[in-house]
Amino acid sequence: NTILFDKIKFGYEDSSILFENISLSINKGDFIGLVGESGEGKTSMIDLLLGINKPLSGDILVDGKSIYQSLDAWRSNIAYLPQETFLISGTLSENIALGQEAAEIDVNKVTNAINKAGLGELLSSLPEGLNTEIGERGLKFSGGQRQRVALARAFFSERDIFLLDESTSALDKGAASRILTQVHELSQQGSTVILISHNEEMSTLCSRKLRISQGTIKDNTASE
Repeated sequence: NTILFDKIKFGYEDSSILFENISLSINKGDFIGLVGESGEGKTSMIDLLLGINKPLSGDILVDGKSIYQSLDAWRSNIAYLPQETFLISGTLSENIALGQEAAEIDVNKVTNAINKAGLGELLSSLPEGLNTEIGERGLKFSGGQRQRVALARAFFSERDIFLLDESTSALDKGAASRILTQVHELSQQGSTVILISHNEEMSTLCSRKLRISQGTIKDNTASE
């Protein structure tokens, strides 16, 4: 129900302190737009939340328990979409239902995820449909199509928390807006969403707008 950044201090070994005494509470169903200039620490915040990095002091608590007590269990709640889309050499269906055996994949669920991600038109144009081989690292698809596959994967996963790090950067404005409408619906259904973007227009549907600047986080929601 609640994620708490509790007095977080963090920095990398080869640089100065990035965050000092950061405290932030995130509630179930929040749709957060996290903005800030390049290098201010937006992705570093996500890496902390994923447990990739650990704070120098402070803790990240979920319903009062540290995420570091059981990182694997914590991460199983999260759908993470990084800037660089990771795709495997396999079929479209296998890339969306990542980790599942081909014979066990729920085709209807995959198709629903594809439509939410705006890939329906592409799917209908593929002679082999869901069984289309997308090539090593998805090289048969454009950058925008690869991002949509990653988004479809997130929709398919039905996780509780969605972390989107510039996940619509390769899409045009209209397509990005349609995707964010789908993501907004996820938050209305109870999922927690954190959207990182350098483009503040992408945060128009967000229920909270947070800005990282000079080691602090400011909640701009009330002022806007």
